[in-house]
Amino acid sequence: LTGIVGSYVETALELSYSRTTRIDVNNSSDISLAFMRYISMSTEILSLTSASVKAVFLPLLNNVPSIKKQIIDITNTQIRRCELLINIILEDVTRIFLNKFNNSLSKQKKKDFSPKSQELLDQDTLPAVEIVTVLNSLHLQAALYLKAKNLELFLNKIGEGLYELLLNHYGKFQVNSIGG
Repeated sequence: LTGIVGSYVETALELSYSRTTRIDVNNSSDISLAFMRYISMSTEILSLTSASVKAVFLPLLNNVPSIKKQIIDITNTQIRRCELLINIILEDVTRIFLNKFNNSLSKQKKKDFSPKSQELLDQDTLPAVEIVTVLNSLHLQAALYLKAKNLELFLNKIGEGLYELLLNHYGKFQVNSIGG
Protein backbone atom coordinates (compact mmCIF):
# COMPACT_ATOMS: atom_id res chain seq x y z
CA LEU A 1 0.00 0.00 0.00
CA THR A 2 2.58 2.57 1.03
CA GLY A 3 4.94 1.50 -1.74
CA ILE A 4 2.40 1.88 -4.54
CA VAL A 5 1.01 5.22 -3.44
CA GLY A 6 4.27 6.68 -2.13
CA SER A 7 6.55 5.47 -4.89
CA TYR A 8 4.38 5.46 -7.98
CA VAL A 9 1.37 7.73 -7.54
CA GLU A 10 3.11 10.59 -5.75
CA THR A 11 6.08 10.42 -8.12
CA ALA A 12 3.77 10.54 -11.15
CA LEU A 13 1.94 13.52 -9.70
CA GLU A 14 5.21 15.30 -8.92
CA LEU A 15 6.30 14.72 -12.51
CA SER A 16 2.99 16.12 -13.71
CA TYR A 17 3.45 19.18 -11.50
CA SER A 18 6.99 19.65 -12.77
CA ARG A 19 5.73 19.67 -16.36
CA THR A 20 3.02 22.14 -15.38
CA THR A 21 5.59 24.59 -14.06
CA ARG A 22 7.50 24.47 -17.36
CA ILE A 23 4.61 25.69 -19.48
CA ASP A 24 5.35 29.08 -21.00
CA VAL A 25 2.08 30.82 -21.88
CA ASN A 26 3.78 33.48 -23.99
CA ASN A 27 5.81 31.15 -26.21
CA SER A 28 3.30 28.37 -26.68
CA SER A 29 0.54 28.52 -29.26
CA ASP A 30 -0.87 25.12 -28.29
CA ILE A 31 -0.40 23.90 -24.73
CA SER A 32 -0.03 20.13 -24.41
CA LEU A 33 -1.77 18.60 -21.42
CA ALA A 34 -0.39 15.08 -21.96
CA PHE A 35 1.10 15.18 -18.46
CA MET A 36 -2.44 15.20 -17.07
CA ARG A 37 -2.79 11.50 -17.91
CA TYR A 38 -0.98 10.93 -14.62
CA ILE A 39 -3.90 12.53 -12.80
CA SER A 40 -6.35 10.12 -14.36
CA MET A 41 -4.16 7.08 -13.65
CA SER A 42 -3.47 8.27 -10.11
CA THR A 43 -7.16 8.77 -9.42
CA GLU A 44 -7.89 5.23 -10.60
CA ILE A 45 -5.04 3.75 -8.53
CA LEU A 46 -6.19 5.64 -5.43
CA SER A 47 -9.74 4.44 -5.94
CA LEU A 48 -8.59 0.83 -6.32
CA THR A 49 -6.30 1.14 -3.30
CA SER A 50 -9.10 2.52 -1.17
CA ALA A 51 -11.47 -0.22 -2.31
CA SER A 52 -8.84 -2.90 -1.61
CA VAL A 53 -8.18 -1.61 1.88
CA LYS A 54 -11.92 -1.51 2.66
CA ALA A 55 -12.74 -4.89 1.12
CA VAL A 56 -9.65 -6.95 1.96
CA PHE A 57 -7.44 -5.52 4.69
CA LEU A 58 -9.89 -3.97 7.14
CA PRO A 59 -12.08 -7.07 7.51
CA LEU A 60 -8.94 -9.09 8.29
CA LEU A 61 -8.08 -6.68 11.10
CA ASN A 62 -11.40 -6.67 12.93
CA ASN A 63 -9.77 -8.41 15.91
CA VAL A 64 -6.89 -5.89 16.09
CA PRO A 65 -8.51 -2.44 16.33
CA SER A 66 -5.25 -0.53 16.89
CA ILE A 67 -3.66 -1.81 13.69
CA LYS A 68 -6.94 -1.34 11.82
CA LYS A 69 -6.96 2.31 12.94
CA GLN A 70 -3.33 2.73 11.79
CA ILE A 71 -4.14 1.29 8.35
CA ILE A 72 -7.11 3.65 8.03
CA ASP A 73 -4.98 6.64 9.09
CA ILE A 74 -2.14 5.75 6.70
CA THR A 75 -4.54 5.21 3.80
CA ASN A 76 -6.44 8.43 4.44
CA THR A 77 -3.22 10.45 4.80
CA GLN A 78 -1.82 9.13 1.53
CA ILE A 79 -5.05 9.71 -0.36
CA ARG A 80 -5.39 13.25 1.04
CA ARG A 81 -1.80 14.05 0.05
CA CYS A 82 -2.39 12.79 -3.50
CA GLU A 83 -5.67 14.68 -3.75
CA LEU A 84 -3.87 17.82 -2.64
CA LEU A 85 -1.23 17.32 -5.35
CA ILE A 86 -3.96 16.79 -7.96
CA ASN A 87 -5.74 19.96 -6.83
CA ILE A 88 -2.51 21.98 -7.00
CA ILE A 89 -1.82 20.75 -10.53
CA LEU A 90 -5.36 21.51 -11.71
CA GLU A 91 -5.26 24.97 -10.09
CA ASP A 92 -1.95 25.75 -11.81
CA VAL A 93 -3.22 24.54 -15.18
CA THR A 94 -6.35 26.67 -14.70
CA ARG A 95 -4.19 29.69 -13.90
CA ILE A 96 -2.05 29.05 -16.98
CA PHE A 97 -5.06 28.97 -19.28
CA LEU A 98 -6.64 32.03 -17.70
CA ASN A 99 -3.35 33.87 -18.28
CA LYS A 100 -3.44 32.70 -21.89
CA PHE A 101 -7.00 34.02 -22.26
CA ASN A 102 -5.96 37.29 -20.65
CA ASN A 103 -3.06 37.60 -23.12
CA SER A 104 -5.49 37.08 -25.99
CA LEU A 105 -7.89 39.67 -24.60
CA SER A 106 -5.07 42.20 -24.33
CA LYS A 107 -4.91 42.18 -28.16
CA GLN A 108 -8.44 43.62 -28.39
CA LYS A 109 -8.68 46.86 -30.36
CA LYS A 110 -10.60 49.75 -28.82
CA LYS A 111 -12.83 50.08 -31.90
CA ASP A 112 -13.85 46.39 -32.06
CA PHE A 113 -17.01 47.00 -30.02
CA SER A 114 -18.08 50.16 -31.77
CA PRO A 115 -17.91 49.44 -35.51
CA LYS A 116 -19.43 51.90 -37.91
CA SER A 117 -20.88 49.43 -40.39
CA GLN A 118 -22.61 46.09 -40.55
CA GLU A 119 -19.66 44.62 -42.52
CA LEU A 120 -17.48 44.32 -39.45
CA LEU A 121 -19.99 42.06 -37.74
CA ASP A 122 -19.21 39.23 -40.14
CA GLN A 123 -15.60 39.07 -38.93
CA ASP A 124 -14.39 37.59 -35.68
CA THR A 125 -11.81 39.56 -33.75
CA LEU A 126 -8.32 38.15 -33.18
CA PRO A 127 -8.92 37.64 -29.42
CA ALA A 128 -12.17 35.76 -30.12
CA VAL A 129 -10.49 33.45 -32.63
CA GLU A 130 -7.56 32.77 -30.27
CA ILE A 131 -9.81 32.06 -27.28
CA VAL A 132 -12.06 29.71 -29.24
CA THR A 133 -9.02 27.84 -30.58
CA VAL A 134 -7.54 27.49 -27.10
CA LEU A 135 -10.90 26.41 -25.64
CA ASN A 136 -11.33 23.73 -28.31
CA SER A 137 -7.85 22.35 -27.67
CA LEU A 138 -8.30 22.57 -23.91
CA HIS A 139 -11.63 20.73 -23.95
CA LEU A 140 -10.34 18.00 -26.26
CA GLN A 141 -7.31 17.33 -24.09
CA ALA A 142 -9.08 17.68 -20.75
CA ALA A 143 -11.75 15.17 -21.83
CA LEU A 144 -8.98 12.79 -22.88
CA TYR A 145 -6.91 13.04 -19.68
CA LEU A 146 -9.45 13.73 -16.93
CA LYS A 147 -12.46 11.69 -15.94
CA ALA A 148 -15.75 12.20 -14.16
CA LYS A 149 -15.73 14.77 -11.34
CA ASN A 150 -12.16 15.94 -12.03
CA LEU A 151 -13.14 16.83 -15.61
CA GLU A 152 -16.35 18.53 -14.55
CA LEU A 153 -14.73 20.60 -11.81
CA PHE A 154 -11.77 21.57 -14.01
CA LEU A 155 -13.97 22.72 -16.90
CA ASN A 156 -16.26 24.62 -14.52
CA LYS A 157 -13.25 26.40 -13.03
CA ILE A 158 -11.99 27.34 -16.50
CA GLY A 159 -15.47 28.50 -17.54
CA GLU A 160 -16.02 30.61 -14.44
CA GLY A 161 -12.58 32.17 -14.78
CA LEU A 162 -13.07 32.98 -18.45
CA TYR A 163 -16.52 34.42 -17.74
CA GLU A 164 -15.05 36.73 -15.10
CA LEU A 165 -12.22 37.77 -17.45
CA LEU A 166 -14.73 38.56 -20.21
CA LEU A 167 -16.97 40.61 -17.93
CA ASN A 168 -14.00 42.64 -16.69
CA HIS A 169 -12.72 42.97 -20.25
CA TYR A 170 -15.98 44.27 -21.72
CA GLY A 171 -16.23 46.83 -18.94
CA LYS A 172 -13.11 48.55 -20.30
CA PHE A 173 -14.62 49.28 -23.73
CA GLN A 174 -17.32 51.44 -25.18
CA VAL A 175 -19.88 49.43 -27.04
CA ASN A 176 -22.36 50.74 -29.59
CA SER A 177 -25.53 49.00 -30.74
CA ILE A 178 -23.80 47.36 -33.72
CA GLY A 179 -20.78 46.26 -31.68
CA GLY A 180 -22.98 44.94 -28.90
